[in-house]
Amino acid sequence: MIEKVKEKIIGEKGVNLISLTIAVTVILILTGTIIVSSVSSLKSNKLRNMQADIDNLRDKVSNYYSQYGEIPADRNIEYTNIEHIRSSGVISEAVDIGAFYVIDLEAIENVTLNYGKDYEKIRNKEVTTEEEVNKLTDLYIINGESHNIFYVEGIELDGERFYTDYTSEEVDTVAVDLRYVDGVKIPEGFYYAGGNKEDGLVISDVQGDDLENSKGGNQFVWIPVENGDLEEDKENFATDEKEFVDSVNNNKGFYLGRYEAGIEGTDDIDITNNYDDSWHKADSELWTAWKGGNLVTKKDAKIWDFITVKKAMEVIEEKYNTENIKGRILSLNAYNKVLEFIGKANDTSNFSDWGNRLDSEFNIDSPNAKEFINERDVLEYAEFSGIKKANEAHLLTSGASERNKIKNIYDLSGNVWEYTTIINKIENNTTYINYVSGSAFGDEKIITNNTMNVANDDMGFRVVLYIPEIFEIPNERITKNEEGTINLNTQIEGTEGYINFDVVPKEGYTLESISPKLPYKVTENGKYTFTIKLKNEIGKEIEVKHTVKVDNYVTNPNYWIRFNGGSHIEFSNVNQNTFYNHFTIAIKVKINRKEQASKNYMGLWGNHVGNEGLNMQFKETTTTILGTADMENYYDKWVDIVETFNGSSIKVYIDGELKSTQSTTRRPYTGFNVGTSYLNSDRQMLGEMSCLKIWNKALTDEEVAEMDLFKEDVNVGKDSVYFNLNLKSKKEVESLGGKFVGSDYKFFEN
Repeated sequence: MIEKVKEKIIGEKGVNLISLTIAVTVILILTGTIIVSSVSSLKSNKLRNMQADIDNLRDKVSNYYSQYGEIPADRNIEYTNIEHIRSSGVISEAVDIGAFYVIDLEAIENVTLNYGKDYEKIRNKEVTTEEEVNKLTDLYIINGESHNIFYVEGIELDGERFYTDYTSEEVDTVAVDLRYVDGVKIPEGFYYAGGNKEDGLVISDVQGDDLENSKGGNQFVWIPVENGDLEEDKENFATDEKEFVDSVNNNKGFYLGRYEAGIEGTDDIDITNNYDDSWHKADSELWTAWKGGNLVTKKDAKIWDFITVKKAMEVIEEKYNTENIKGRILSLNAYNKVLEFIGKANDTSNFSDWGNRLDSEFNIDSPNAKEFINERDVLEYAEFSGIKKANEAHLLTSGASERNKIKNIYDLSGNVWEYTTIINKIENNTTYINYVSGSAFGDEKIITNNTMNVANDDMGFRVVLYIPEIFEIPNERITKNEEGTINLNTQIEGTEGYINFDVVPKEGYTLESISPKLPYKVTENGKYTFTIKLKNEIGKEIEVKHTVKVDNYVTNPNYWIRFNGGSHIEFSNVNQNTFYNHFTIAIKVKINRKEQASKNYMGLWGNHVGNEGLNMQFKETTTTILGTADMENYYDKWVDIVETFNGSSIKVYIDGELKSTQSTTRRPYTGFNVGTSYLNSDRQMLGEMSCLKIWNKALTDEEVAEMDLFKEDVNVGKDSVYFNLNLKSKKEVESLGGKFVGSDYKFFEN
């Protein structure tokens, strides 16, 4: 019996051990699967997090680019540690053709990322050089041309490393339709072709066109006018001079034909009528010898010569006259801007070193170059190659030699003369036109002996494009009030200001909306972009971005003094009889309410008896100045307080706005104090003061509104300034006769 029991127990134990072994094995297998699955899931989550980051950044970068015309990146530091990304196949050689840069996360608002923590080292200036930045890998970088975004470190999954949110099989080879490059607007219907703003930014009307192997597009180079200081030419025949100048100054530049104007689609030319060797006296001011054909601005094009100046303008306007772009020929002032851009503004030479001129010699680089043959019975273009020698005159197709190019602009100093819009003189009912660039036969930069109805084989033109203004903004302003009536000169950061501007549509357009709505409240410096929607006569809606740059804000004044309740400044040398009948006093102060709360009266400054004489007192119990102007909203920040007296009433202004008017009289006294009154000791100032200014007349509402107390000098009512104290130093105070009483004060400098 006992043996049977033993067998039973042993048997049961044996079964249990086997079951346990099997169970453990199963558990181990399942656990391993779970662990592998968890690791894979974790890696998948990491990849999804990176992809979410890039998707988020793509939206933010796109919004930033549409607002400011540039990507949020420091283009001074190129990121070159990308060979591992390039070898993965996700960088497209077709569209990622530009340099790579670290995305400036500080420039993007409201962005939260899973990766990219190394950017903090750049933000905190722990790394500053390109070499140091290239050692960082936990970074998001962006291609300057395609705007494609990559994560340098990458995420590994199943033996493959991912650097962006697409794979090598999904690479997009279609270039992004850039609307801005280097902050330069690319008009609708045109595309970025290469270059940059400094060395010559080129656009084309064919997408995918480039600088070296053109795909047949008409190409134009951006001419920067960064100061917006182009002036109208006084004597000209152009009807769009003001429109052109306004556009150039608003957009900070214009586009110039990369090549001289050419003609294609015809070989038919007829100059038999009224032709005398070199000059053709046309029957009309609108004449050209070429029959048919199309205007082009391309390499290897036949030059459009034998054309009058007005016909040249007409040909351009027929091709370029839309809502997006308008065309014309050069004005003299615009030509001078071109010379400034290429560094030839002060060059008094004959330009033979970079132009096709009689005394120049250069290689013909283009295999398609041709020469215009103009003989009595022969008018044609013939093959031309090799060297153009000195003392030989050859009119060549456009862009024949790389030697004659500066900043991506060809043949500006020769080949043909080029018309301008300038009228040189009018004699005997004959109008003479300026033209520029010289020719194979001339040395002058500006030549002025062609009439309106004369053309020849050495006379051509060059297309200028500008972005038309479909509305005007005649009164853009940053104001202190929502109504837009008080201009904000300088303001402390954090205090409210308002962007206001008026939009006046040009004829044929109506204003639909401005977003965000005006007035738009701001409290700090920055670029604020508004979308202006207009409609044209046929109901087409047009969106235009308008960016307002706010730079009125500062953190603190440049200097100030802090009174700590135990000191003040006496000016006993001032005789108020000289200005007491009419005066204005102004101070910039910051009152700390918490510190002032223990004081019954807080004297900003004053010498008074029964509230007469010059005084400006601040009463804690009612939080008012002079009992009527509520100051509660102005604690703990810098404010301007201005008081005027016209002989019968006092006006008090805070930050340029009238807050109270009281009927009163004033009796003069000698001297005044700054930081206390002449009465009880509890009327001591606790707080900062930057300046004190006194005029011997009552300034107007408009003058008070325009007052800028941040400025050391007085910017309004200068003829009436009696006293101008800027609290910069003890020496500066004492130079005006001030005497310090007590030592509980401190000067600060920003």
